[in-house]
Amino acid sequence: MVRHHRLRRQNKNMNEKDIQNYIWSKKDDFSSLLIEPTFPEFEEPSVTGMNPSEILYQMVIDRYKEYWQCIKEMELWGCEVTLKEEDERDMRTDFLGNRPGGNGIVVVELKKSDQTARQAFTELPAYGSFLRTLFSPSSKNDIMYLLISPMGERIVEQAAINQLVYDNNKVCVLEPHIDGEDLNTLKLSLWIPKKKMFDGICEAAFAPKCIDIFKVVWENLRGDWSPEGDHEYPEEYMKHRMIKVAQVAAQMMESCGLHGFVYTSQMWSEALGSGFLGNSIVIGAINPYKVTKTKFYHDKYDGEWEECADADFGGVGMMDLIPTLERNAKDLHDRDNYLESLADSWGEDMTKIAFYVVETMTKTLSGRKVEIDKGCFDWKNLFESGDEDYSDPFDFHFTGILRDLFFRYTEIDFEYLSTCNEDEREIHPYCLAGYDVPEELVDMVFSPTYAKLFLKRLYNPLIVGLDDI
Repeated sequence: MVRHHRLRRQNKNMNEKDIQNYIWSKKDDFSSLLIEPTFPEFEEPSVTGMNPSEILYQMVIDRYKEYWQCIKEMELWGCEVTLKEEDERDMRTDFLGNRPGGNGIVVVELKKSDQTARQAFTELPAYGSFLRTLFSPSSKNDIMYLLISPMGERIVEQAAINQLVYDNNKVCVLEPHIDGEDLNTLKLSLWIPKKKMFDGICEAAFAPKCIDIFKVVWENLRGDWSPEGDHEYPEEYMKHRMIKVAQVAAQMMESCGLHGFVYTSQMWSEALGSGFLGNSIVIGAINPYKVTKTKFYHDKYDGEWEECADADFGGVGMMDLIPTLERNAKDLHDRDNYLESLADSWGEDMTKIAFYVVETMTKTLSGRKVEIDKGCFDWKNLFESGDEDYSDPFDFHFTGILRDLFFRYTEIDFEYLSTCNEDEREIHPYCLAGYDVPEELVDMVFSPTYAKLFLKRLYNPLIVGLDDI
């Protein structure tokens, strides 16, 4: 039995060109280089205590299984390919290929050591950008990134996870193994992230204090957007208008890469005469600077996640995260907390989206002017302020990582609710909160009640009602 060693520990006399040539010689039989992976197995999740980090990990493993099938069937049709645009610097990718009958191009980058592997996560997106420009208009789904490299540096492992989880790119890593200096023993194994790498991702990202919320309200426009009289319900076309506003906003959030949610709501008709602007759109998204602050406090002081999320920025700044800033800019960072400034101003994209959709969607041929106002909240303050007590929310729309998790939660919940007995159904958080389960899954997917409960379950998996957070 041949014992294979990770490449970074041996082969000092072997260069990347040697490895590249050998892999290219196997272009017609690339799968012969692969070691079949053993994927983690999972127990059926408990609907009364679903851990979002575990669910997210399962989702990543499911994607890896899909990518592995692509890698096994991949055909290489380019080696040391120069990608060059006019008057631009040359870029050179090690291999290009695709899966016969499958969608998209596979960009393959080879690195001999884990020290140089970090470069790949700046190079690969550049290659992908060139190809997407060449084959415009193409989507992120049309490119798969495959890195062949030893893994060991945490920053490289985290970059791979971030590409998958937050950027939603198709990214895989194959680790090379070889016996001594004999290239004929080269084998490639799929790098599978460990579960512990996902611990803490969700606890910080889904803390209520790390979700910024922006609310825009506009005038009632009675008879057009809201009921004409008191104690009346909005007509179906009025509901559809409000829902369309949120749909457009969700599409714009996706294009900006925001991980969040959006919905519209309307004040009850009997409250419309109170002087308040009765129509509203609520946009929420995860603030990455607040998440980073929360992780920093937790890692440094081993504090509770909620305490770290609630803490201010007094104990952390940019120099704590990027120490090399001290060389030339220490005086600037001693004077100003740029991390806090970035966190405070981060919601600009949400603000623009909210105003844009309201101003655009309420336009008329007659040029009607609509009164608009705004407000900023976090998740807790929005629902503790009383603003939502006399309003009916319409369909929820999730984006980014929240969308992915929401649909996975919904699938798990609905599978449980459709197969359990009456006693088992009663312990489900949705039923404990006093709500009836719809017959059709689609009615649960857009339910404001279920959506809000989902958000609260992300941060508190043991929640049993809507008032537990």
